[in-house]
Amino acid sequence: MTDYDGVRTESATEELRRLLDERGAEWIELVGHPVVVGTAWYDRDGCSCAALEHADDVPDGMLSVHANLTPEQAIAETLGAGTCEVDATIKWDWDRCEPYWEHELSCGHTVTTMEPEPPHYCPNCGRRVEVDDG
Repeated sequence: MTDYDGVRTESATEELRRLLDERGAEWIELVGHPVVVGTAWYDRDGCSCAALEHADDVPDGMLSVHANLTPEQAIAETLGAGTCEVDATIKWDWDRCEPYWEHELSCGHTVTTMEPEPPHYCPNCGRRVEVDDG
């Protein structure tokens, strides 16, 4: 997709797929229609979700998303789930002689990484991880 200045920008489908990749969610391309672009994936509860771009009733740059959602999930998806704050602690792996980081997230989940950067999204609650810059 190209904007008015001729700069390449992501289509809504490309952005959706990039965000799914960042969250580690597997997705598949829905095929069958020559114009409509579709993506299907499962949420963390195993419910199927699908998004269509270029359908007749969908404005340019937008997606029509079909999903089985609880009321809480619907509110989180349409109004925002908020963020998960992170507190990182560096630790030492004596067996491997190298550092690792424990990222304590405000939802109560802990993520261990070999890099100081926390994940972009919490694998427990799905919220964007908010990094306090100090």
